[in-house]
Amino acid sequence: MFNLLTDPVFRMETGDTPHAEASLPEVYAALMRDDVEAFPALRPHQRHAWHAFLVQLGAMTLHHAGVSEPPADAADWAALTRGLTPDFPDDEPWRLVVDDITKPAFMQPPASSEDKAKEYERQPVPTPDALDMLVTSKNHDLKASVATQAGVDDWIFALITLQTMGGYSAAGSKQQYHTISRMNGSYGSRPTVSLTPSLRLGCHLRRDIMGLLERRDSILSDFPGTDDGITLVWVRPWNGTKEDALSLEELNPFYIEICRRVRLRSNADGNLYDVKTGSKAARIQAKDRKGRTGDPWTPVHKSKKESLTPRCDGFIYKRIVEYLFSADWERPPLLKPTESERRFPMTMQLIARGITKVDNGKGKTDGYHERIIPLRPTAVRSLGSGEEAGDLGALAKERVEEAGKVRNTLRAAIGALSQDNTNTWIERWEEMVDARFFDALQAELEADETERERLRHEWLMNGTDGLVDHARNVLRAAEDALPCSTGRRYKARAQARNLFEGRIRGSRGLPFLFRKSDEEKL
Repeated sequence: MFNLLTDPVFRMETGDTPHAEASLPEVYAALMRDDVEAFPALRPHQRHAWHAFLVQLGAMTLHHAGVSEPPADAADWAALTRGLTPDFPDDEPWRLVVDDITKPAFMQPPASSEDKAKEYERQPVPTPDALDMLVTSKNHDLKASVATQAGVDDWIFALITLQTMGGYSAAGSKQQYHTISRMNGSYGSRPTVSLTPSLRLGCHLRRDIMGLLERRDSILSDFPGTDDGITLVWVRPWNGTKEDALSLEELNPFYIEICRRVRLRSNADGNLYDVKTGSKAARIQAKDRKGRTGDPWTPVHKSKKESLTPRCDGFIYKRIVEYLFSADWERPPLLKPTESERRFPMTMQLIARGITKVDNGKGKTDGYHERIIPLRPTAVRSLGSGEEAGDLGALAKERVEEAGKVRNTLRAAIGALSQDNTNTWIERWEEMVDARFFDALQAELEADETERERLRHEWLMNGTDGLVDHARNVLRAAEDALPCSTGRRYKARAQARNLFEGRIRGSRGLPFLFRKSDEEKL
């Protein structure tokens, strides 16, 4: 029932048809033609899971068949995809509902025997959002179990997101639900920091499929598994025990994993629901790898030897600079320009997406973060190796350091007014800095040496919207808003302003900005 390879289970918007329905091969074909505008059922936090699934599956099918270019025909995609599951002529691995528990269903592992069916919880999961991996710390952004009119694709996206992004959870159940292998520990996440020549879904997909094929040998050289390893983990039987857990050595470098024992069912009205059970061990035993599984979208910390887990501030400018240019982080394969992108630099987009977690033992999420940054050809070229990357990285680090000096000065000045709500005002200033950081950085990179100093100084202070100008404005706003007795207000304001001006002009600030104006006064 609901065969992804033959049935129109996906809703999508195309240039010609705002309400199109398509099978998985037809989705691939439409994406390769760059016809797809959106998938209406896809939720923001599911975007990377869906994209990564399509990329990994596409790259594996092409490599397995020895095909170098993604086809534009749905029939070709159907044949290529079936090539990964030749032992299942009835397409069980691509069907959402397979009643026989000893056979796989889409993203649903089989059990070794029929008697294992009794292990699954009797209480059904009625909606796809209740199945999803997103365990919210607050039930206001996305409320649980509300998708009562769900379509088939709602279930598909929830399954893919759960099985390829899920972390540890024991919330509200005696069962344990273990984490995926492609994240750092039980309370990590699977982020993406990568490049794309376009935000159009088809263009992004094609670029990443070709990028994986281009870098397959280098990825394989750092991966414990083998070229002929397991590709689709959900096809293999899994009883939830430590004895039947898989190792990375058994897997293909582009493997698509699962982390939950779930099965979809259909009631008398034809509506889908889910039954599930826990496991005594993770499906893939890779805890010691700390997320270092060759995931082509995730940075890896070199000395700690662990994959990135986004911090609570998400992808603000200083985090992006850290992940791109710090010697501590190894950029993932798809964050590097491909061979053609290095040869013919173009405007690209840097995409960063990820979920932060609450380390409380329940697997709750603390926010979904997404950042898209336009990159000019010069910056794209600089993300390659060599002196150009060093130049861009040096400029970026200098700017982060200078921004830090302004931030520290502002924090001290606001602290002189009140010890309450300091972070609120700093965050307001950080938002202003963040909005212009990368545009200003790239303008400096493209300028000649004689212009760079002027551009830097204007970014820091120009009388209107420089970092120092913004800090002064925030300080004035804080003076008016923070509680202070009438008798002390004038003195507190004077102290805060004097502290700010003294520090920003002193050795702990940016004294070079004021030398010319001081000389002019003389």
